[in-house]
Formats: sequence, C-alpha cells, structure tokens
Amino acid sequence: MNNHQRNGQSFKERVEERYAQLGKQRQRVVKYVNDQLQTAVFLTAGQLAQQVGVDAGTVVRTAQDLGYRGYGDFIESARKCFLEARTPSEYTPYEIVRRSVRDEADPEQSVTASLSQERHNLQQALETINPKQIVKLARRILRARNTLIIGLDLASTLSQHLEYMLMSLGLPARAASAGGGRLRNHLASVTKRDLVIAITFRRGLRETVEAAKEAREVGAYTVGLTDSELSPLVAVCDEHILTPITSQSFAGSYVAPLAVINAIVIALAKCDPAHSLKALGKINKEYKSGNRWC
Repeated sequence: MNNHQRNGQSFKERVEERYAQLGKQRQRVVKYVNDQLQTAVFLTAGQLAQQVGVDAGTVVRTAQDLGYRGYGDFIESARKCFLEARTPSEYTPYEIVRRSVRDEADPEQSVTASLSQERHNLQQALETINPKQIVKLARRILRARNTLIIGLDLASTLSQHLEYMLMSLGLPARAASAGGGRLRNHLASVTKRDLVIAITFRRGLRETVEAAKEAREVGAYTVGLTDSELSPLVAVCDEHILTPITSQSFAGSYVAPLAVINAIVIALAKCDPAHSLKALGKINKEYKSGNRWC
C-alpha cells in the first residue's frame, strides 16, 4: 500500500488543504502540477523545476510539505488523480463531446447521469457552505454604498441574476457582465465604500481576476465565488466562497452557484425584512394592477 493510499487523501484534497500554507515558490509548483496534470505527471523533479522556474530541491520540499515522503509519491498521487479521478469538467469541450460519442451509454442513461451530477453538486454545496459566512456577506451588501457583481462570459448569467435580485430588494447593485471598456467604466467608480463580488471558475478569466484585484487595491471589500482553493480569485479577494460546477456537459454546471446566490438573497431578506418588504411591496402592486402579466 503506497503513501497516497495510507493517508486516505487524494492529491486534490491534500493540495486544497495545504496550499495556502505554502510559500510562493512552492505554491507555483503545486499550481503548475494541478493546472497541467495531463503533462506534469510525466515530468521528473528536474524537468518540473525547469518548467516552473525553481530549483529541484524546492520541488522535492514542496512534495514533503504536502505530506509525501518524496517526489516519487507526490507525482504518483498526481498521476493517480489524473488517471482515475478525472471528471468531465476537466476536459475541453471538444474532448467531452468526443468521449460522449464513444460512450456506450444510451441517451436516457446520460440524462440520468447528468441530473445525478447536479444533485451531487448541490449536496456538496450544502455540506461545505458556511451559513454564517453567507449571513455576514448579506450584512455587508446591506451596508455597502453599491454592490458590483463581476461575472463575464458564461458567468454573466450569474452576475445578472444576482443584480436583478438585489435590485428587486431595493438595493443598489450593478452587474459587470461584459469585459473591455464596459468593465473599465464600472471599475472607475468603485470606492472603499463598495462591495465587489467576482465570479469565475476553473482557471479563472483574466479580466475578472484582475478587476477583483484592482477593486481591492482601491479599498473595496472583495468576495470571490469560485470552485477551488487554487483559483486565482482566492489570492486577490478578501474572502471567497467555494461551490462545485462539475458537469457531464461540455460547460460547467451553475446549479450549485445559483443555489448559493439564492441563499444570499434569502439571508438579505431575513437580515432586513422591513426594507425587503417595502421594496417588494412596490413590485407586488405591479403584479396586481400592471400590464406586465397576462
């Protein structure tokens, strides 16, 4: 039985547990292996050191800091992770579609597998999300001059949803759902009295990460919504919330992140019911007498 099996932790579990305690050079080693599993697992310690720009001794000490006896155990654990625990969310869209074509499962089985994965994501979020953190975030939103939600590309659906819900509760909010000049305009007005929620997953969109970093530098409190302790958002935000996006599809699943957003909205209504009821009362009048609904 190897060291990986005796410890009972997978490579990913060890990394997520100990990454924050590592020095900057050793974090670079771990992040390179984690992000480049497909090729990194076949490198020697010297080759990995050359790729990352550190000495071989740093690579070995990094493995030991993660609880491995040496580089051999470290890379074996990473290889096991790559070969046995690689999930659809870690493949490119092309790879996922190609694999699904070769998959012997019929379409009905694939549908069931997809729904089961969504249920697993929600269960994982339920087990890992700290309700106290969500309530504290809700109170920060209530105190903020304005809440800027940065979610670009596919995450724009999440940023726009949260903006809609906050505005429905009568709270000042803006969604930055497009990059470039539009994002720059949003950032230009951010102050230390504002709250910024940045949303990006997997490797992290560069514009989103850099925007969160810039907002924090001007004094705004920043919160990252992402899926891994290794996300670049974790390093640039004041705090972060982790939620899984694993999916059978070629795109990540936003079922669990949406559930987290809805939990934030519920916390807001509970923290200041008078304000929420006043804002929703105006909407209620439209429901009853307006021309919006059939």
